[in-house]
Amino acid sequence: MNQNEIELFVKNYIRAYLLQIREQNKFSQEKVANLLDTSRRGYVKLESDESCCDAVTLIL
Repeated sequence: MNQNEIELFVKNYIRAYLLQIREQNKFSQEKVANLLDTSRRGYVKLESDESCCDAVTLIL
């Protein structure tokens, strides 16, 4: 795998994981954003595949 493929894989994995956790726990996007210490708008961008989280958010 090259770097772009790895980045895409990680981005998709994080997105799918967050969606799964949110749906399983019936959390709102706002609730997950608060748990990740990010804005709701930033979280929505994660779910909609417009951006990826930074290292600190990933660790949390």
